[in-house]
Amino acid sequence: MGWYDIEEVSGTFTDVVPLDTWQTSVTLGQGMTVVSGDFDMVDMRTNTSTGEALSYSFGPLSNPGFGTLTGDPVTGQFTFTIDWAAVQASGASQTISFIVTGTLPNGGTDQDTVIIDLLICFAEGMRIATPTGARPVEALREGDLVLTRDHGPQPVRWIGRRKISREELAACPALAPIRIRAGALGPGCPERDLRVSPNHRMLIEDWRVDYLFGHPAVLVQAKDLVDGDGVVQDPPTEEITYYHLLLDRHEVLIAEGAPTESFYPGPWTLSEIGSEALGDLFRRNFTFALAPGAFGPLARPALASWEAAVLRALPATTAVDKAA
Repeated sequence: MGWYDIEEVSGTFTDVVPLDTWQTSVTLGQGMTVVSGDFDMVDMRTNTSTGEALSYSFGPLSNPGFGTLTGDPVTGQFTFTIDWAAVQASGASQTISFIVTGTLPNGGTDQDTVIIDLLICFAEGMRIATPTGARPVEALREGDLVLTRDHGPQPVRWIGRRKISREELAACPALAPIRIRAGALGPGCPERDLRVSPNHRMLIEDWRVDYLFGHPAVLVQAKDLVDGDGVVQDPPTEEITYYHLLLDRHEVLIAEGAPTESFYPGPWTLSEIGSEALGDLFRRNFTFALAPGAFGPLARPALASWEAAVLRALPATTAVDKAA
């Protein structure tokens, strides 16, 4: 290959293994239906794009039943369109991957892997605020009351659980929990380290939110808050159990002193809770399980990943500091 490689240069992908593996997560509840990107040839000495490789080839998909992949052999651009009906009908989490092969000027080839996945829920051990004090999420039972920001104590209607094994994490490290360290979101917020799955949304409310988006508070995916300091992703070395807390409506809960969301059963999140949990929802005849989208609105507006990047780039000074 000489001094050249191929590299993903556009889209929402993260380079999780330098110059080899590109990973992203999508939230269908936000209306995202297409994942796309673009590969170029890169000079490894300067890490800069030098234009297109001689040609590109794409696929096959690891799970061809859950969407359609198209790729341009000249430009390196690709588009994956997910079949929402197929994903939901599967009743299980899905990870879609494919290999991109670039042919380089010297006739050599380079292969990179693209991975797309999603998971939304609380990690085991996290304490949820209730009228009688904070309780570990795994100790909660259906019917127990939890505190909500907007409607006071509300009963938990359903609890879903999904264990991610070491083998699954080794195969898909992006499923490892995001750790929000104590005080990372403000004084005492959270009160101690909080772990949630990458796409679980946290409530962010400071002057930047109103300044940038015209809302007093917004929901932001935990993975979009990662800064390598106060918010990090744990190593994918130990199995983890994630929990889903469903209430009568989408609510803002308090976990380890930090405001976060309850489970929102959108079309994509229903497909991520596992076949056993999805079957339980159907047996209980929850109307949203039969007609996704019927659950109601989000408790707060949710930011797309690119909007969260803009928010993160703005220093989290106070409104007084800003005025000064």
